[in-house]
Amino acid sequence: MSETDRVPLLPAFSSAPGPSPGATSGSIAVREVALVRQVKGLHRAARAFYENLLRYGTVTLVGGRWNYRGAPEDAPQLCQDPDGFVYPIRAVLEAEIDGAACQIQLEPGFGEALNIQIRCAPADLARVEAFLQAHLQEPVIIKVPQPSIRGLIQLLDELRRRATMTRIQGPEGSAPIFALHPSGHLIPLKARIEAYIDEAWISLDWENEWGGKLTVETPAALAEEIRALLARTVGRRPRVRASTSSAAVDVGEVDWEDLGGLEAVRAELQNWIVEPLRNPGVFQHLRLQPPKGVLLIGPPGTGKTTLARILARQSEAVFLVLAPPDVFSMWYGESARRIAEVFAEARTEAARGRPVLLFIDEIDGFCPRREGAHEETRRAFAQLCTEMDGLAPLSGVIVLGATNRPQDLDPALLRPGRFDRKIVIPLPDRKARVEIFRVHLRRRPLDPAVSLEELAAKTRGFSGAEIAAVCARAAYRALEAFAASQGIPISELRPEVYQNLRIRREDLLKAIQEIRRERQAARPRPRRTKTPH
Repeated sequence: MSETDRVPLLPAFSSAPGPSPGATSGSIAVREVALVRQVKGLHRAARAFYENLLRYGTVTLVGGRWNYRGAPEDAPQLCQDPDGFVYPIRAVLEAEIDGAACQIQLEPGFGEALNIQIRCAPADLARVEAFLQAHLQEPVIIKVPQPSIRGLIQLLDELRRRATMTRIQGPEGSAPIFALHPSGHLIPLKARIEAYIDEAWISLDWENEWGGKLTVETPAALAEEIRALLARTVGRRPRVRASTSSAAVDVGEVDWEDLGGLEAVRAELQNWIVEPLRNPGVFQHLRLQPPKGVLLIGPPGTGKTTLARILARQSEAVFLVLAPPDVFSMWYGESARRIAEVFAEARTEAARGRPVLLFIDEIDGFCPRREGAHEETRRAFAQLCTEMDGLAPLSGVIVLGATNRPQDLDPALLRPGRFDRKIVIPLPDRKARVEIFRVHLRRRPLDPAVSLEELAAKTRGFSGAEIAAVCARAAYRALEAFAASQGIPISELRPEVYQNLRIRREDLLKAIQEIRRERQAARPRPRRTKTPH
């Protein structure tokens, strides 16, 4: 295509009064046509488009833009990726696409978009259009509302392992902002991360506002793979709704690794709660009904509530909480009505295809033995039994109860069909106590002389909550002793000074003694019986 034949973007019409040579009657002779495309993701689209031009034809840079005469002028604007590949984002190109001679103009558009204009002969229009359809597709947008920080860290680690290169920038080209997570990882507060995987760019827009928002742009060929990666790492953050409020409450960043010991309990809960909620199809194939209720039984401080929070994250289900203070009322029939409302909400969520886990903490407050109980308590108990095993089906909902007083529960609640499974959570043994100490001391500066085996041996009969209290109290004792050794108050300790602060063995041993004395003081004393004289 010679320079004299170049015309502005509008098609050139024949100036002869009669039909042009080679044109049929009533048609318009067109020497050039123009294709216009706008693709999201400026750098990703520009690199992918230029790479495919080089791969399938010859390319020549002839300028930076077209002037009003349709001729190229100025210098092109080029960018270079970390791997050294140079590509234009504002330029005029002469290229051959599948043997078709074309003129192409690239120009940045509004909102990080790439504008592409291609001039070619009408006969080559189909080949150029096919090339654009194959190599310039719009990205698939995947949005993950309120992803977990732990999952985001796992996603970034996965991208670092798989990506050939990455590019990180802040909003509108500014510098990205990072924060230091307690685990030692750097996480972005607001940034755009682009990764080159399998010869394709994927882009992640992360905004840590109102609980976090993650938007992923990926080519259609990688969409399913990226969806699986997001489900495996970030997932959907579970939410907790109290029975008296529609406001959502975060369950926190808690996982199985934050729970020391209890391997057998973990495996049982995984099989009886998490798997039926995640994959109900295999249970339906075996005609196996998931349990309607699972009851956690154990002494105070053994981790029953922590297990419920972990299950809320692992099961990816709607997590509803039912607590006695939120239910019982001084008004006649109000307690039973509130229980019915919570179960109605659970059935509504399950009908939408979303599994539901309903957690009842301190369930002995709902369901004591009916002999001598208050009438309002008996009505609430009857309503709970009716909701769990009444005429209305309770499919897609699992009720999880927790109690440390199973002897106070009415036998009607414990029969099969209501709470089918009873899982006993004992006090931790020596091996479990070592794991619990490791969980609570792993992120604290610890003196090398501390032996976790020794601490576990000296805390026989302690619950997980008491071991956590020992670690916290030992850290505070170490802080007080360090400030006293420096001769300054705690408020005046500076980073260059407290970098040498460590939790010592004697701090932990003294904390164990304090917790043991408090346990003995809180233990009820046996009543003395008077002996007859």
